[in-house]
Amino acid sequence: MIKNRSGFTIVEVTIVVAIIAILAAISIAVYSKVQIDVRNTDRSTKVGVITGALEKYFNKNGEYPSCSAMTQTAAQVSASVLPGIDPGALVTPTTATGVSNAITCTGLTAGSGPDTFAYVGDGSTTCDTGAACLKYTLQYRKEGTGEIISKDSLHTTALGVNSIPTLTATSAGSTAVNLSWTNVPGALQYRFERATDTDFTANVVPTTTSNLSASVTGLTAGTTYYFHVLAIAAGSESNWSNTASVVSVIAPPNTVPLITAAMSGTNAVGTIAAVTCPSGTVQYQLRNRSTATATMGTWSAWSAWATGLTQTVAASQGYQYGFQTHARCLVGANGSSSTADSSIATTVRSISAPVTPTWLTPASKSFQSYVFAIVNYSGTCPSGTSVTAGTFRTQDWNGKAWGPHPWGYNDEWDTVSTTKTMDYWGKYQCKSNWTTSAYSPELHNIITVYP
Repeated sequence: MIKNRSGFTIVEVTIVVAIIAILAAISIAVYSKVQIDVRNTDRSTKVGVITGALEKYFNKNGEYPSCSAMTQTAAQVSASVLPGIDPGALVTPTTATGVSNAITCTGLTAGSGPDTFAYVGDGSTTCDTGAACLKYTLQYRKEGTGEIISKDSLHTTALGVNSIPTLTATSAGSTAVNLSWTNVPGALQYRFERATDTDFTANVVPTTTSNLSASVTGLTAGTTYYFHVLAIAAGSESNWSNTASVVSVIAPPNTVPLITAAMSGTNAVGTIAAVTCPSGTVQYQLRNRSTATATMGTWSAWSAWATGLTQTVAASQGYQYGFQTHARCLVGANGSSSTADSSIATTVRSISAPVTPTWLTPASKSFQSYVFAIVNYSGTCPSGTSVTAGTFRTQDWNGKAWGPHPWGYNDEWDTVSTTKTMDYWGKYQCKSNWTTSAYSPELHNIITVYP
């Protein structure tokens, strides 16, 4: 007889459990896939939001923001870089808590890695840390496959609005100037202009080069030149750089001028031996000093620059006069550096023979025999000079000559029994540290000697 069965066999339970497990695994896998797809869709959507904002930025500015601008906080990006963008668009589905902006400037590679948005610019320093990028690629890593999804900028401008070279100009002599400028990413060539006015309308000469420097030759010494440069790329040019100005150097005379000094009447005259200039007109400055002593006088101020070759100074008797000069070259209103100072030329004004001296003592013009008396005279010399070689000579009643004696000599005569007359002649010279005059005329006096 057949009995009724109740429950499941172990085999049946095992099968049921296996089926449920399979169904659960399928469900989990399907759910996980759905979640991954949702997150990838979120990434794609946010990339679309960001690229849309970037293109609006380009339409307004003619370039894209730099990487450093795009990696600021979400609030800063939303306020000043991509105005109005939802800050939530800047984070990925799995961005760490507390991070407001998931954008980096490092390109992504396939496989596993951080869940970020990569803003990859044009590779220039200006794009990385400066003001702007000429293009960009926005990337995210697709979850589940590790595939890199990229979105390129709609525009690729050859030169950005802020891609302007910075120019430096330095003189390289009297007829040349050296130019150099900073590199502009994307530039194929550069064009610089030179002119003789700040508006670049006078004597404009354009030059195109692929280098970052140039030497401009054939210039006129002493002329002010103005330069600016721009970058050139396919189909576009940057704005002009800053304007740099240089005054081409004027070469000084090749030799230091020589100077001589001589008297012309009562004037001391310094005379320059002319020199020449490589370009322009030669000019000179002169100065002078004077002294009657061994101590040199103070130099006068330099005269104004001029083409004259002489300097005349009213001279005092007995004084030495020194002259010195140097030269420069003048082109237009610009002058070269001066040469070294010349050697010093000197001349001395002679001292005229002084006037006849004056008898001083004894005032009575008489002697008592055998009594000493000081015989003295006075003389007159020009300012800065002094009396020298003051002497006198005598002749007694017998015709015998005495002297010469110096002024101030204590003189006396032998005893006389009757009054006698004597002859005295006095003279002197004037001197300075540099010269001595001729003798004055002699003063003749008849002196009485009494017993």
